Amino acid sequence: MSWVDRHIASFWRRVADNTLPGRGGLGVVRIVACLYVLLLVAPDGRWINAVPPGFFNPPRFSVMHWFSRFPPAPVVSLLDALAIVLACLVMAGVRARASSIAFVVVGALLSNIVCSFGKIDHDGMCWAFFGCMAFSGWGQSLALVPDKPSRFDGAERSLALLGVCIGFAMSVVGVKKALGWVDFNTNTSGCSSSTRFAASSSCCGSPC
Repeated sequence: MSWVDRHIASFWRRVADNTLPGRGGLGVVRIVACLYVLLLVAPDGRWINAVPPGFFNPPRFSVMHWFSRFPPAPVVSLLDALAIVLACLVMAGVRARASSIAFVVVGALLSNIVCSFGKIDHDGMCWAFFGCMAFSGWGQSLALVPDKPSRFDGAERSLALLGVCIGFAMSVVGVKKALGWVDFNTNTSGCSSSTRFAASSSCCGSPC
């Protein structure tokens, strides 16, 4: 190995050593993430029962495709409460690995319910985040009932997988918008104003 290769390898080792979060840092991330969920985006699917049954039209590749109608209100309320309890357990560090996985399962099921009539939502990355971080070891510090060290835990792998998920999500929506929305018209917003794309963008509250 030449001296150039050694210096390059040394540089990247220092970058990795200084950017990889410690166990304590992961515990802080866990608490902040759960506070964000509980205070700003707490699961609440009760409104789904006010939607007329005729709107029930879930995607083919979804759990709700196997059902013929929206679930009863008590079931949705139970899932809401369970998701909130699980988020509290994750925040407190009570078996955070298992609690995170359970939170992802319940949250994804709730998302499946509220998107079962064509509603477009943006909470998929929330479940991807908790799913990836469940195996980062973030339940081993600042926790009431810390997780035991496991061969499945690895901050590097978890953060790398999370980065792939974010990159994939951004590329999927970015390519779609680049092909249809962007028209480089500097006299307007630079986005297509056609009815087709304006209608599809209304789900996120902005024409572009």
